[in-house]
Amino acid sequence: MAAPYRELLDFFLELEGELGQGCPGSIDYFPVVRSFIYFSERPTFSTAIGARPNLDTVYRALDLVRCIGSAALQPLRRPVARQLFVAPARHRNVPVERGLCSKHLDSLRERYGDGSELVWEVGDNPAGPRPGPSLPTDVARVAVLNGRLRRTRDPARRVAEVAGQVRSRGWPQLRFSTVALARALTGFDFARRYYRALFRKSPPERAFFVVYYSLRQAPMISALNDLGVRTIEYQHGIQSNIHPLYTHWDHLERRPASMPDEVLVWDEVSRRRIASWAEGLGMGVEVTGNLWYTGERMQRAAQAGEGGGVLVALQHYPDYFNPAILDAARATPHLPWLFREHPLYRLSAGDRKSLAVHDRVRIIGPDEESLDASLARASCCITGFSTVGIEALLYGRTAIFTHETAREGLADYFDGARCHYAETADDIRSVLDAL
Repeated sequence: MAAPYRELLDFFLELEGELGQGCPGSIDYFPVVRSFIYFSERPTFSTAIGARPNLDTVYRALDLVRCIGSAALQPLRRPVARQLFVAPARHRNVPVERGLCSKHLDSLRERYGDGSELVWEVGDNPAGPRPGPSLPTDVARVAVLNGRLRRTRDPARRVAEVAGQVRSRGWPQLRFSTVALARALTGFDFARRYYRALFRKSPPERAFFVVYYSLRQAPMISALNDLGVRTIEYQHGIQSNIHPLYTHWDHLERRPASMPDEVLVWDEVSRRRIASWAEGLGMGVEVTGNLWYTGERMQRAAQAGEGGGVLVALQHYPDYFNPAILDAARATPHLPWLFREHPLYRLSAGDRKSLAVHDRVRIIGPDEESLDASLARASCCITGFSTVGIEALLYGRTAIFTHETAREGLADYFDGARCHYAETADDIRSVLDAL
């Protein structure tokens, strides 16, 4: 990220302190503001609502007209389902026998679905076409246009102005646009009203979300909360001690409208972290485990035993990659090393060449081998601060985190036995030698 997590947290706390004094009604915007700025500092992600729509081609213009028509007609075809499941479409990227799997969404449906639920996968998916209804994405695109064409009103405009003022007093490294932030908040208001109208006459009993703070899903959660629907978020990845959307909400007097009623998490570490602030806001926190790593999958892991290899889970290479990993690989040519691409951030030919430091290094993409198979062949997983490290622990493997973000953010996991933090090649080798 351009700005470290800790700097973002300090900025958010100062901003929300000022907004609490000058704009008392702005608390419902807090998660939306954090999400927008968080994604603005990660330029490889789309901000969805608030991002500038590409209207430079006839195709995009016609597509937007289609979106407007779809969004306008949907209230006439009101969705009727007891349960709603919502997740980002880009998460459907795990190869399985029948195609591509969205492991969190599909696991949730397997545990809680009844066969008649409504399923929305929102946004675009680089790995393939978006499955299912396109309404949430259509609404998001219309919200973008709405935010660009309509004059921003208070309190959205005031919140964006205060954010700019706070930044000017000591946070020049933050590069978010206050104009785009105001438009994002306007789009959030528009989409929230739309979803309220859409679900008013036939709301589901409960709704499950993967990534509650997605700017496509936040207005949906807010609308459903207003209608008394039970909203639930399922953990989709690492929730560190310094993740701005999962920590440092202790100062809130009430739960913002776009936060879910309940959070389902993988382990006790996450439960304690979130419960420390969520229970004071009336939010429930329950440990369900990682639903993907249960049952038959874990039985196969136990039968496979531990392989002798080292799995390196790459993130957005080379941004979060510690070069000490290559030094450790060079010093251990007797070990098989497997460098695994992130499903959304593929390696170039030059990247692959620079990682192949000896003959026992193999580089694979996620479509060549499942993560389960990679973990089965490894005794240890090394990563910057990727979720794969936590999944390796769930799989019974040893995990080594090497990026400075993990040092503070994942400190609760480091036990010196199965989970380690290592910055140097010697630190990494000492863990491998112990194995």
